[in-house]
Amino acid sequence: MKLEDAKKIVAAAKEDGTELRLYENYSGRSTFGETTTGIVGSLAEIGYYAGVAKVPVKSFRWDSMGKSDSVCY
Repeated sequence: MKLEDAKKIVAAAKEDGTELRLYENYSGRSTFGETTTGIVGSLAEIGYYAGVAKVPVKSFRWDSMGKSDSVCY
């Protein structure tokens, strides 16, 4: 995910009182050691705030981090 898109999503959530965590150097599943930007939170929250921020989610990938948190990247 592009850093600028991730920042828009996190900012939209923050305005609404929801905390999503931004990771600028996330190495996810199938990235083969490469890093990208990721957002940690529930998939529902990330998807909702991506819509609020008008960031398309069709190219997002995600990893489960256990419990209720996931990371989209």
